Amino acid sequence: MAYLDIKRRIILYHFFLVLLLVGGIGYHQYKYQLQSHINSAIQYHLASSSSIVSKFSKAISGSNYANIQMPDFITELKRNKKLYAMHVVGNSDYTKQPFKVFYKQSSGDMWREEYPQNYLYDIHSQLNKLQELLLKKINSDHIKINFLIERNQEKIQRYKKSILLSKNNSKLIDSFKKLKVTFINFKTKKLFISIPADNKNGGRVQLIFDISEIEKIKLHILENILYESIFALTLSLIILTILSRQITSPINKLSAYISKNHKEHKLSDVPCIKRKDEIGNLAKMLYSLLEQTENYENRLEKLSRKDPLTGLGNRRELESVFSNIEHTEKTLTAILYIDIDNFKKYNDHYGHNMGDLALQKVASSIEDSLQRKGDYAFRLGGEEFAVLFSVFNIEEMKNLGERIRQNTQNLEIEHKLNPPQNVVTISIGGYLKKLNSEKKATKILVEMLNYADQNLYLAKKGGRNRIVISQQENYCKRSFPNVLPR
Repeated sequence: MAYLDIKRRIILYHFFLVLLLVGGIGYHQYKYQLQSHINSAIQYHLASSSSIVSKFSKAISGSNYANIQMPDFITELKRNKKLYAMHVVGNSDYTKQPFKVFYKQSSGDMWREEYPQNYLYDIHSQLNKLQELLLKKINSDHIKINFLIERNQEKIQRYKKSILLSKNNSKLIDSFKKLKVTFINFKTKKLFISIPADNKNGGRVQLIFDISEIEKIKLHILENILYESIFALTLSLIILTILSRQITSPINKLSAYISKNHKEHKLSDVPCIKRKDEIGNLAKMLYSLLEQTENYENRLEKLSRKDPLTGLGNRRELESVFSNIEHTEKTLTAILYIDIDNFKKYNDHYGHNMGDLALQKVASSIEDSLQRKGDYAFRLGGEEFAVLFSVFNIEEMKNLGERIRQNTQNLEIEHKLNPPQNVVTISIGGYLKKLNSEKKATKILVEMLNYADQNLYLAKKGGRNRIVISQQENYCKRSFPNVLPR
């Protein structure tokens, strides 16, 4: 998966959350509105069925099938275009005999679903009697007899038709048998309503209504919810974009600041530090971290320029000071190269611990001998030291060198292998030069150190515990061995 920056992730995650919320709200809204329409449909059909229930209740009570099969009542039922089928069951209030009627709207048929056990036999018996009377001509009222014969024949035809209709609609009739509550079958788009009858012995009017319009209602609800959801998601996306930008913009500023070169960092440029939120806290923490880092770097820088044993500046510090040394037309730059006499013998005889103590004492003596602000002392390594300073003439340089030599001897550090003084002494080689900007500072420094080192060799060769210095214009080139005695 491609990398997503924090801005896009904020938008994506929150948009997904909003999508879930909108989807959840939309789903509940859909269910609520659909249920409201269903409840309205149920109430409407219940109200429209009140007169039907009333008439069937009276029919159940008197077990009267004739009234409900009247053309006027059938016509009334047909006017209800949404009525799909109807099933009426109950027990007569007088005879307690079961009453069952089924009505199907598509054909307009209403028939009895249940007949007494000997119903057809009794009708045939009655027909036989009427026909016998008609043949014997005992009764002169032939019109009445013929009417009764026709009525019984009609009953037989209705019976046969009822049996046939019940057989052909058996599945539909069976669907009513378990119907005791009102519900909707969304698959068939039918509303099933079960209403209790008003007769004493109880009964029930069960109706099925066609509610195919529920599909249009569902689509209408879904369209409205879809439009509302699109609007909500679009608005949320705009708001999330603005909010994510407000969150990520200061983070990007902090990131851009951090990604800069370390040397370009300025504490005064830390962004978002005045904010009072979490980003502001992060900026303050960054400021504190950079401040600590800067302090540590300064301390490390100082430590890297100091000799850990003596506390004097090291060779790196010498180069830095030399490149920044201030000089005028009247001043000259002087450097003293100092070496402790016979120091290897001192270490071998007295031990390295005593040697370190001697180095520290000599370093302190050299530093104490410097009386001006612009005078600097350094340890170049081992028993070698250097002093860098500015003077007006070579005499000042001699005086300072001599003071350093004498102060070191006055320490009276025992050194039996350094005759004739038998104490620790130093030899000094010096060089004096007028600086200019024609050469690089490091190149000039190396040159002056080389000359001072050569003079140090002369001091060693001349008996140690002495100072030899020279100046640029009267320096005489000599040949010196590669290894100088120390």
